[in-house]
Amino acid sequence: MSALLRVGIRRLIENPAADEALAQARRVAAPPCTARVDVALDDELLAHLDALADRAGSNRQELVHLAATRILRFHHNIENRMLDEMFRAQNNRKHLLAKHARRERIRRMDRGSGT
Repeated sequence: MSALLRVGIRRLIENPAADEALAQARRVAAPPCTARVDVALDDELLAHLDALADRAGSNRQELVHLAATRILRFHHNIENRMLDEMFRAQNNRKHLLAKHARRERIRRMDRGSGT
């Protein structure tokens, strides 16, 4: 979930028409339901998100909501970007590769035992 939201935020920041998208979302949206989702954002992404929020007269919460909504509506080709985002951090990459290696060892042992 966290990687998916980070992808959405990055796509929103990279979009030159993000201000217009936010204005349109405000016009058509009913009062948003609120939910708390903890997302780890690096300092650079936070700086870009804050700059976009200042420029658009918004805040982080509203922009993250817009990013999540856009990802859910326009989700084509998102899987590769999400995987790239998950592997972005070196520590996370090491953890995911080690986890994958453990699962592969377990699968190989299970196959060898006849189950």
